Amino acid sequence: MSASEPQESGVRPPQPLARKSEKILLMVCAALNVVMASITLFIYSPWFKDQGYEILEKAGKINQMATVNNVATVAQSYGLLLVIIGVVSFILALRAVRPGTIYKGLEAWLIFCMVFSLATADWLSLIAYSLTFVTYIARNKAIRQVQSEEIRAMRAAYEARRPRR
Repeated sequence: MSASEPQESGVRPPQPLARKSEKILLMVCAALNVVMASITLFIYSPWFKDQGYEILEKAGKINQMATVNNVATVAQSYGLLLVIIGVVSFILALRAVRPGTIYKGLEAWLIFCMVFSLATADWLSLIAYSLTFVTYIARNKAIRQVQSEEIRAMRAAYEARRPRR
């Protein structure tokens, strides 16, 4: 009899808390960060290095080419940071998001990503990481409840088998 077939009483056992939705959401967040980083590194930074001086000069905001290079360097640094965040999120999605387990480090990582997204005004990433965080926390609560019920059932079974004095 497999786990998905009904038991003799006709009641199915509870489905494992697979965390599939959290894994998918975190992978989407990672992909979003990598795509945004690629746009920043390969499209925006080179364009800004070429056109930034002219645009800022016309607006009366700048009169030195060195400032344009500094801004382009900051944009490239931001892009590299987004790549790192995306790669770490992807690795965590593959390794830390496991059925029926609670990994506190992932909660801290998601909070860091939300704060970083808020600080950089990356609203799309903020929404994606917030959804992942809320889903992860809700599943943690369900896992804790299932684990406490299993512990109570094991205690009751132990007490029933234990000889009375």
